[in-house]
Amino acid sequence: MQRVGVLPSGFTFSSVLNACARVLAVFEGKQVHTRVVQCGFLGNKIVQTALLHRNVASWTTMVAGYTKNGGEIFSGVGGYDSGIREAW
Repeated sequence: MQRVGVLPSGFTFSSVLNACARVLAVFEGKQVHTRVVQCGFLGNKIVQTALLHRNVASWTTMVAGYTKNGGEIFSGVGGYDSGIREAW
């Protein structure tokens, strides 16, 4: 886009960030996040929502994978881990 003189908007960044979150493209999402900051869109509410969605999707995936592989996520927090394991 930028090569032909079209500047990105909040909607552009939001769409690309949501696409990265859907396919778990973490590296690409970080690159887009860097461009968001460079272009001054970090304060844009639409972009902020997309960044939040990307972070939630990433954390959800990491926690799910960790627990499936026997990780004890809350082992140091007063016995919460055993209650979570029983619920699963």
